[in-house]
Amino acid sequence: MHLIAIIVALWLHGRLDGYLPWRDEQRQLRALERVQRAVAGSGLWSGPLGVLVVLLPPLLLVGLVQWLLGGWMLGIIELGLGLVLLVWALGEGRIDRTLDRLDRAIAVGDVAAATEQARRLAPGVVLPEDLRAQVRVTLGGAFQRGGDTVFAAIFWFLLLGPVGIVLYRVSYLLWRFSARAAAPGAGFRRHAQLLFLVLAWIPARLTALAFGVAGSLGDAWRGWQQLRTKEADHHRAVLQGAGLGALRMPADDADLGPDLETWVQEARQLLFRTLVVWLVVVAVLTLAGWIS
Repeated sequence: MHLIAIIVALWLHGRLDGYLPWRDEQRQLRALERVQRAVAGSGLWSGPLGVLVVLLPPLLLVGLVQWLLGGWMLGIIELGLGLVLLVWALGEGRIDRTLDRLDRAIAVGDVAAATEQARRLAPGVVLPEDLRAQVRVTLGGAFQRGGDTVFAAIFWFLLLGPVGIVLYRVSYLLWRFSARAAAPGAGFRRHAQLLFLVLAWIPARLTALAFGVAGSLGDAWRGWQQLRTKEADHHRAVLQGAGLGALRMPADDADLGPDLETWVQEARQLLFRTLVVWLVVVAVLTLAGWIS
């Protein structure tokens, strides 16, 4: 049942862009800003209570529905709920289509269009002016986005069902919100980041392993370790380092060569193969009876 929901959600993902505004991450972050303004005067927002104010209501609601109705109609209701929530968690905009647009922009020399697509894949990151360096940052952002918004959501759905999707997605949004300039103080930021990094720890490393299986396992490991020594953000190092390593991308931007479109195409194919690896593992676990 989980495998069916995942496949259908992935099929719907991207086909619903523009039709379901509640899937848009920026809208969700603006909703968090409204919640912040509503409770800021009470002092609840400044620490862990601010995280709980956002997390508990949807978590309890979905958990109650899952508990009460999960066994009805041979689990069809729980399957439908998980499908809807997974489509929500995947958000708007498919990574592969964004990479396709980036590929076309680079091919025709449209730097402005390439930068626009880069911002979609690496939001909040200061993009370098050099196109080679920009491609590296963008592909790293694509690998991190794949890990954070696709594979981690699938992991928590498999582990806890619909309530797992809500738990992870809300923690991800809180993490993204805590990095914004208008975010609240250090107490909220620290607890929001801690919650997300705890929930993302296992799926990030499973995704890094899948990058290696789908690409080059040894290079994925070396890329992860090399970026880990340079990057204070170890979560970023896991996904971006392993992804770029599995792609066998040279460490020096000058060695990327003039054909940057090839790297974009290879990254797109690596993400697709990684998704196939995840689905094969889920199928095997389903056949073994370890998950439903």
